[in-house]
Amino acid sequence: MVVGAETYPGHGAAFCLVRLYHCDGRVIRTADSSAENCAWLRARHRGLSLQFVSAADVRAAILATQQSALITEAVYGLARRLPHLSARHVLSRGQKIVFLLLAVGLLLCVLRWPLATLQALTAFLAFAFVVSGLFRVGLAWLGAGGPRRDLPRPRHALPLYTILVPLYR
Repeated sequence: MVVGAETYPGHGAAFCLVRLYHCDGRVIRTADSSAENCAWLRARHRGLSLQFVSAADVRAAILATQQSALITEAVYGLARRLPHLSARHVLSRGQKIVFLLLAVGLLLCVLRWPLATLQALTAFLAFAFVVSGLFRVGLAWLGAGGPRRDLPRPRHALPLYTILVPLYR
């Protein structure tokens, strides 16, 4: 019997990965042998014995039994817990209505005045392209003007992450 998020609500696979323990219904495998963790595990899983294993073994056991729950949490977790911080829903209802009205208006203009609409649309897009390019040149110029300083090197290897910060504010 695999004990997972269904048996212990609020203590799913992601929680077990953070706490580095895995319970299969018979024994609790943990990589954290601290007194606090052992007391918490014994209180949470009464009557089960503790087995101390490596963190890699705990992770492998959790992945083997709870992989689909971890994938679901990675894909939908933020949208479920904090929907206002999630990009799951890209457009609001009001934005969809505005875009639909703009598209209908553009279609009507193309049908009524095809050449003038095409000229105006081309001029607008060219203007937007030039403004975007000037904005980027300005940001590059401002960013290159500051003094360079070398940051201290870490003593150990850092994990690799990719963080996208699109010119916030």
